[in-house]
Amino acid sequence: MTSLVYSPAEVATLLRRSRRTVYELLRTGELPAVKVRGTWAVRKVDLEQFLTPSGAGSGVGFPADPNNPTKSAA
Repeated sequence: MTSLVYSPAEVATLLRRSRRTVYELLRTGELPAVKVRGTWAVRKVDLEQFLTPSGAGSGVGFPADPNNPTKSAA
């Protein structure tokens, strides 16, 4: 079963970024999330939206094409 909610550590693994980077995205609101009993929770749909070219993360510099890292998503 696929998870519908991710922890910051899981998001960091999926994005291949540090947990610190993910927490910064959460703190600034660039990556939408909620706190559940003091722990951040990122919905799968919000993460997918963040990764779309028109999403909040479009200017973060993630490669649009993993086979061509010179092309950015911005």
